[in-house]
Amino acid sequence: MLLLFQIDLIQRGGVYLAETNKSYSSVTPFALQIAAKLTHGATAAKSYSSMYIRIPNGGSCDLSIRIAGYQMERGAFPTSYIPTTNGTVTRQADILTIPTGGWFNAAAGALTAQSVIPYVGGSSYPRIAEIGDGSSNNRLSLTVNDAVADARAESIFTGGASQFGYSIGAYTAGNTLRQGLVYAPNDAIAATDGTLGSVDTSVTLPSVDKLIVGGNSSGNNNLNGTVNKLKYYPARVAGTQLQLLTQ
Repeated sequence: MLLLFQIDLIQRGGVYLAETNKSYSSVTPFALQIAAKLTHGATAAKSYSSMYIRIPNGGSCDLSIRIAGYQMERGAFPTSYIPTTNGTVTRQADILTIPTGGWFNAAAGALTAQSVIPYVGGSSYPRIAEIGDGSSNNRLSLTVNDAVADARAESIFTGGASQFGYSIGAYTAGNTLRQGLVYAPNDAIAATDGTLGSVDTSVTLPSVDKLIVGGNSSGNNNLNGTVNKLKYYPARVAGTQLQLLTQ
């Protein structure tokens, strides 16, 4: 016997915006997770999800259904599950912070990352990763400049002053982004998606004490995406190697 499991997202007027139909054997347990985006105008009266279980005529059925993690949210894109109780809960920023230690070389190094952001077009500067002191004044950053035409960018700030900056055309939401930044006194260079920038020979390095992945300490430039790979080298790698790491 086969069961039909269907989830529909519906807008005003009963128009199906997205639907998923799945057939499973009743013998084999199954689990299904769906995240779908519902787009509508300001006049939409409602949105809801529905589930249908269809059983052939004349068949017998011993069926258990468990539903968990149901979540309907208003936003630009679907997000991961937010555990709640009987009240509204605000998602905490998914930020990883690692204090600098023996692994970090303050004199020279390289930071590379591979990430994906599902949505751009805001007014912030989502941070993929940065090595800094928790402020915007002292940092080595890999970012997407959402507020400046969604440019893919790498930068160094010391004492609030820009020491190095490299940016390349707009990031396309959902694409894999590969970035890299090499730093040393009076010697910095960056690469983005295989394109290598130029060496800057006038760079004063900042004093830093932590690696931050997925945002910054102030919480106003969160990534809202995923970091698939992150690499740090405690040495000034060659520009050609940096270029290869971002291809």
